[in-house]
Amino acid sequence: MTDFAFSTAFNIGLLLVAAVTAVILAGLAYRRTNPPVSPLRRFFLAALRASGIFLLFLLLGEPILSFLHREVQPPVLVVLVDNSRSMTISDRTGKRSDLILKTLGHPAIHELAETAVLRYVAIGGRPRMLDSFHPDSLKFDANETDITSAVRTAGRMSLAEPVAAVLIVSDGNDTGPGSPVFDPEAFRLPIFAVGIGDTMEQRDVVIRRVTANAVVYSGTETPVNVHLKSSGSSGERVILSLRQGANVLDRKEISLGNGTLEYQTVLSYKPAEPGHQRYTVEVSPIPGELTTSNNRAVFSATVIDRKARISIIAGAPSPDVAFVRRSLEADSAFQVRVFAEGMRNTEPIHFEETDCMILIGFPTAQSDRSLLPKIRDAAERGAGLFFIPSRILDYDALSTIVPALPFTVEQPAGTEITVFIRPRAQPLDPFLHLPASYGEDPWSLLPPVFALDARMVPKPESRIHAVSRGRTAVRDEPVLLSRNVNKMRSAAFLAYGLWRWNMLGDASTDGILDPLVVNIVQWLTIREENRRIRVAPLRDMFTEGDPVEFEAQVYDEAFRPVEDARITMTARSGNQRFDLTLSPLGDGRYEGAISGAPKGEYVFSAEVKVGGNVLARPTGSFSVGESNTEFVETRANLRLLRQLAVRSGGRFYHPDSLSTLADDIRSLPAYEPREIVKSSDFRFWNHLLSLTASLVFFVLEWILRKQSGML
Repeated sequence: MTDFAFSTAFNIGLLLVAAVTAVILAGLAYRRTNPPVSPLRRFFLAALRASGIFLLFLLLGEPILSFLHREVQPPVLVVLVDNSRSMTISDRTGKRSDLILKTLGHPAIHELAETAVLRYVAIGGRPRMLDSFHPDSLKFDANETDITSAVRTAGRMSLAEPVAAVLIVSDGNDTGPGSPVFDPEAFRLPIFAVGIGDTMEQRDVVIRRVTANAVVYSGTETPVNVHLKSSGSSGERVILSLRQGANVLDRKEISLGNGTLEYQTVLSYKPAEPGHQRYTVEVSPIPGELTTSNNRAVFSATVIDRKARISIIAGAPSPDVAFVRRSLEADSAFQVRVFAEGMRNTEPIHFEETDCMILIGFPTAQSDRSLLPKIRDAAERGAGLFFIPSRILDYDALSTIVPALPFTVEQPAGTEITVFIRPRAQPLDPFLHLPASYGEDPWSLLPPVFALDARMVPKPESRIHAVSRGRTAVRDEPVLLSRNVNKMRSAAFLAYGLWRWNMLGDASTDGILDPLVVNIVQWLTIREENRRIRVAPLRDMFTEGDPVEFEAQVYDEAFRPVEDARITMTARSGNQRFDLTLSPLGDGRYEGAISGAPKGEYVFSAEVKVGGNVLARPTGSFSVGESNTEFVETRANLRLLRQLAVRSGGRFYHPDSLSTLADDIRSLPAYEPREIVKSSDFRFWNHLLSLTASLVFFVLEWILRKQSGML
């Protein structure tokens, strides 16, 4: 239904006076005419003039005609449906995917659809809106169940539509980051949950976690820690094996106890071939096992033919020197030598044998200047360079090695400030990847460190991993940088006093400096081929369902970035083929991703063109593996669904107790049609048509006067 209203700045009395005045003036003008015309024509001429005068006066009052359109909108029910691979499990309650489809076909759902609009959202790694529900809409192939994101999506939908409630149909096993129970956005709307699956322990053997070094050395015995879990077993014996392709590298026999137990087992292997290698840990199934999808885990390692030789060069002894040295010496992958000015018994530096140089508070005003060109030359030859400043840093001496560093110094300063560090939100960051034991955000728990109040600017091709902020700063400053140009790799942590993180931090962040230093040095010591053109995946192994991301760098013969390259590539595995064109990022860098690649071993070929000329055709390989995240916990977590329902003001149901579901949701105060009023205004005084209409009256009057021969 549409209503309208008229308004003007003049009151009704003034409009009446204006109308009467316009009529009187027009009547006086046409009381007598020369030559005389008929009374009807005089009346028509007077009417035209009066109308024109009144319309002009009316426009001075800025009249507005408002239209109000009223629409009744039914309530909306958001239905979140678990579309993960765990729905393919069959337990005592039946196959979970069949129970979900049976629930969505229940008469209670049809009753709700008669009085409400149902919006279906598939729960997976990312929520996926469904235009309409059909059994074929659900593939039950998602590698993750992110209930938190799905509930947040429903909350955002309520900003645009009258969402009355949320209905979740799931087994409650949330494998996404965070927990919906502790998310304040999860309780905007009442949640009604239908729990699918059995809460009893299933008869199953699960590889819960595999921990192995990402960088290993050929010919060195390397451990692989395997965390195994069994439930419902009764004394069976299983074989845990470590394989590379068809070759069995190690195996152990494990006797399973009764009930639910966990086992820590160590396998080992001696890598032989250098390069990126893939390995598989597998446990044999037991009779009547619930699923074998979680009996296998894959990991990869970069095999190099010797230990990395690390030289720590310090301007003076300091706690940072001691803690960095301790972090590296605890890792068997590194051979560490320390040269600290002013400290006795330091070891000589052999730059030609060094794989990575770590400068801590070096150089100072008293440093040996002859070392600086040697450091720069070693970096240009391919040795990694890691820089950490100190309060006694000498900027004049530093300028000699700045060409090899990921930053330039625009404004030197000697003032010391305290700063807090926070990472940039970058997925798969090789520097900031920490063990899961540190939690989701350990950085917010760290004490402040020190920095020099200087202006150090990242070079265009540098990557910023973390930023710092002072207590009174208004903007973030880059603090952890890296640069990878041709064969030169460098990194810089533009803060010092890092030892404070290990000594003064929260108990949950104990030892956090150790993996951070190891990550950076590993990245600096992994050598790449000296190529001007590089096209490679971000990882050599991906999980099915995740995008396969590629990056490329293109340089000309003078190793200057090439901005206008066209990079096309094709990835194949059996009959599967994916084509991709990489997008430019600037500074000779390109990126792109393949979506929907099924599991398998892939080979790819790329073509790099500039101006129609082919510069290179790089090739390589990667693998897409099946994720067992959804099968690590095979019991239904109905407790989580109950908590969500109770805390949000909803209710929990089993699939066989849905008789009151429709009535419970319809009884909500928000489950009412909502009237939507949309208004629109026509402003006469601001529209060309209004002026045109007033002119029409005067033009018609003029035409009639001319036809009558009037002056």
